[in-house]
Amino acid sequence: MILLVYDKSYIWVIILSLKHALLGFLSFGPATGYELKHAFENSIQHFWSADLSQIYRALESLKEEGLVTMRIEHQESKPPKHIYSLTEGGRAELLRWLHEPTVELPAVRNPFLLKIFFGALLPKEILSEHLHRFDEALQQRIAVYKQIEEYIPRRCRELGLNSHKPFLLATVRLGVKNLEVYQQWCRELISELKRL
Repeated sequence: MILLVYDKSYIWVIILSLKHALLGFLSFGPATGYELKHAFENSIQHFWSADLSQIYRALESLKEEGLVTMRIEHQESKPPKHIYSLTEGGRAELLRWLHEPTVELPAVRNPFLLKIFFGALLPKEILSEHLHRFDEALQQRIAVYKQIEEYIPRRCRELGLNSHKPFLLATVRLGVKNLEVYQQWCRELISELKRL
């Protein structure tokens, strides 16, 4: 018998962390929801992602809590911009959260690894094809992360955030290393499959 457990606290952690990620980005300066989505994609996508609707819902919640403000900037022949800024309360909440120790390891759900776990049920050719596609996807993602690694120093200079640069680079470099380990593992498994 298999027992399935639904952990509501996991969902709560995701919601809280998205809010804190947004507070962190807004500590760099005011931004629109679209600019915040762009910030996610160009810095932390290897360990945290959010779609635009999630970002706007979280921003609305942060606004209701008084942690951010929003002003409307009208544009000629374009929809108005909604620009969000961090309040003093938002900065205090961000700093409170940053000071909290985090010791739990992140929860991981990886459908690809689940397929590999049950790989003996697949023909060798299909499994090999899955692995080759995964290897290609890893190579493409590594290239994206390396572009982000090149982008960060320039963006830090533009925004006057040079003191943040070592920490921003540390996280993206970890993302590259994680993917490179996955790629090495994938290629070793491809070779092992050939010997079977």
